[in-house]
Amino acid sequence: MRKSQHYTAAPESLLSPSPEVYNNSYQTQPWLTRTFIRVEALFRGQSVSEIMQRREYRVLVKKVAREYPTVVNTEIPALLDGFTEPVRKLASRLQAARPLIEHCTGTRSGAFLYFLLKRRNSTVEQVIDEARSVPPSSLSDSTLTIKEINAGLRREVRDVLEQHREEVVAAIDSPWQCILSLRRLSETPFGDLVPSRTATIQTVPIRSVTEVLIRFHRELQFCASYRDSSVLEAALEFVTSRSNRPSSPPEDLWSVLDAVKRKVPLETVVRLGVEEPRVRVLPLEPQQDWWPLFEQYALDGLDSRSKVFNQRMYQLEEALRDLFSVSADPEFWLPTSLYPRSIDALQRLSWSHEFRRTRLLVGTLAREEEVLSSNGRKALLDAHLAIDAGIEELDSLVGTVEKPGTLGEAVRRLKQGTQDRVRLRVEMAKLFAEHRPRVYSVLRQTVDAITIIRATFLTEKPQIMRRVPRISAILGDAFGDVSLRYVIDLVLEHYGPLATAIRGVIAVEHEISAPLETEDEELDAAAEVSGLDSPGEEQPEVTPPEQPGDAPSTSS
Repeated sequence: MRKSQHYTAAPESLLSPSPEVYNNSYQTQPWLTRTFIRVEALFRGQSVSEIMQRREYRVLVKKVAREYPTVVNTEIPALLDGFTEPVRKLASRLQAARPLIEHCTGTRSGAFLYFLLKRRNSTVEQVIDEARSVPPSSLSDSTLTIKEINAGLRREVRDVLEQHREEVVAAIDSPWQCILSLRRLSETPFGDLVPSRTATIQTVPIRSVTEVLIRFHRELQFCASYRDSSVLEAALEFVTSRSNRPSSPPEDLWSVLDAVKRKVPLETVVRLGVEEPRVRVLPLEPQQDWWPLFEQYALDGLDSRSKVFNQRMYQLEEALRDLFSVSADPEFWLPTSLYPRSIDALQRLSWSHEFRRTRLLVGTLAREEEVLSSNGRKALLDAHLAIDAGIEELDSLVGTVEKPGTLGEAVRRLKQGTQDRVRLRVEMAKLFAEHRPRVYSVLRQTVDAITIIRATFLTEKPQIMRRVPRISAILGDAFGDVSLRYVIDLVLEHYGPLATAIRGVIAVEHEISAPLETEDEELDAAAEVSGLDSPGEEQPEVTPPEQPGDAPSTSS
């Protein structure tokens, strides 16, 4: 049979010599040999290059028969025990290491790449980690939205990655190419190359597995060129650190791989299979598509919600405590997914003696015709009534532990109606979605009223300060030992920071709750499809999206 009938490998994997190569070889032969070659070519009706190719192939066959008698039967030609036994051992080692290799090169490849960087260049990894942290300037700026902060983080991380790209590639590329080549090597169809031990015939005809031999040879050569003996140790450490249970290290894979390279002349075997003594198996090119995986992992988890919310709540609590002496701790009696922290802050502010004094002053100035201008009095009166209405509506909605409001009664009915956790979460999400627009409208109107009061005081400050005696006479001893000027300063100096702090929390809460509603709509659809109406386990407390804990570590 001619080689064209046996050889099915992809042309790009082999580099065959041109006829000119054999013609040049012919020219180097002694004149008598050249004469015999020309006579043979004339007798067979073939070219000189074809005759030279046949002669060199016969020389190759004799050499293999002499040097590798236990590896190849050149008469068939076929693979013998000298080939199948070391390859069988390699296949066994690769099969044992395959779960470890696939864990690191599958869906967790981005995490493993980042782990390699941390292991091999911790300095650059720390620089990237720092870029992933929300900068203090963004945390302190209450006007920024989470979307804007996250976009800034992504830009910063991408800039840092590009700045340190060469260092990252130097640390990661070689071990990644190594473990990737081990994975591809483990996917070699060894069943075609190694017969079962129970098989009657233990030889494998080379021409029937030429394509597999070419693939095996290329992968083996690539793996050897990117050999990194520490990569499996890194893979084992990576898997162990995430599974919290020790994994067995793979047996010495490298020594078995070296034995195959030492005992088996793979390229020569391929030449026998394609009947071409000078053919070359082309090396594989390294895959450079790992960078997007690494970059995506570095960008994943860049969610500033927790840090921004915690920082803004800290700023708000600081303003309540330092500016208005609010000492009462937050009281959570409703599921916090239905109870934004900004409502609690406004409720506790309304109970503060300092804030009540300022509201008494504002109400008095709004009623007295001779203290302020008509426009000033109207602005104060409208804002004063807006705060009254806002606090009253929020109290009616939320209520207290002793006297539940609208939401409290609705939650009580829901919990009595079903114990299925998924269904209860869906129903609570619907409940919040029903009240959410009005809740945030009232919150914003209340904060806007606080801002208007401060702006009016700033505009009317000369009038107010000139009439302090008259205002004091009107108020009498309503403030007790507290001076009127102190209460005026509360409005002038503290209302602004207070409104900014509350507005910052409201903005974050509103931004966080929007994607949550989309998620719960999907849960609702899933619940309807799955029939999740049957009683389930006891309902646990709903985890609040508006009250996230510390952000998870993004360092690995």
